[in-house]
Amino acid sequence: MNGLYKGLVDAPLYNHRVLYAKDDRSGTFLRMAFDGDWIVGDTKGKDDNNTLGWAFSLGDAGLTPNHPTRWKVAVDGKNVEQSSVTVTPFTESEWARTKACALPAPSMHLAHAQPPLN
Repeated sequence: MNGLYKGLVDAPLYNHRVLYAKDDRSGTFLRMAFDGDWIVGDTKGKDDNNTLGWAFSLGDAGLTPNHPTRWKVAVDGKNVEQSSVTVTPFTESEWARTKACALPAPSMHLAHAQPPLN
C-alpha cells in the first residue's frame, strides 16, 4: 500500500472525488467510496464501487485523501485503527527527492501527487 498515488485528473470524478492510482501500476487505488470514506483497494473494488479494501479513513473524509486523520488497516482479517497511517500530498519532484533520501519509512505512508497548480 505504501507509495505514490497519482491523481487521475483527466479521468471523470469517482464518487465526486479525484481517483488516485498507485504509481507502480499494481492495480491499487486510493478512492472515495460511495459511503464517504477513502479506501485503498484493488481494481475489482474500484470497478465494483464497493467498500472493500486494505485501508479505510475514519471520520471526516474531506475533499482529498490527506484530510482524514484516522485510518483503519486490514490486519489478519480485522480492521485495526493505526495511528501511524498518513497521507501526504507531494508534487512529483518532492516525491523523487524523498525517495532519493532513503529515509526509513513509517509503518505505513501513503502519498498522493497533487496536480500542478496553474
